Amino acid sequence: MKQEIRPNVDGIFPKLINGVHRLALGNGTAYDIVRFKSKGTLYLGIKGIGCYHFALPPDAGYVAEKFRLEQVMGDAMNLADFICDQLTKTPTVRQGKYP
Repeated sequence: MKQEIRPNVDGIFPKLINGVHRLALGNGTAYDIVRFKSKGTLYLGIKGIGCYHFALPPDAGYVAEKFRLEQVMGDAMNLADFICDQLTKTPTVRQGKYP
């Protein structure tokens, strides 16, 4: 079983290398993902959902629409934070809620 990648106490996700990971969003939900970054664009695939690319940090609504997470906006907000953390050098304002 892959080690789960989790946000720290401030809700900041670690920078990941390209590859397959298990992403725990901090609310009891975890997804198997494929993360690939090239020339400033992040390609993110979630097992059983789909694969999309992001060149700019997205908002939670956009992530919810792309990954069909409208019914679980908490996951969409946390996933948006994860994507922002992978794309930017410094943490952005958190969209999700973390314990």
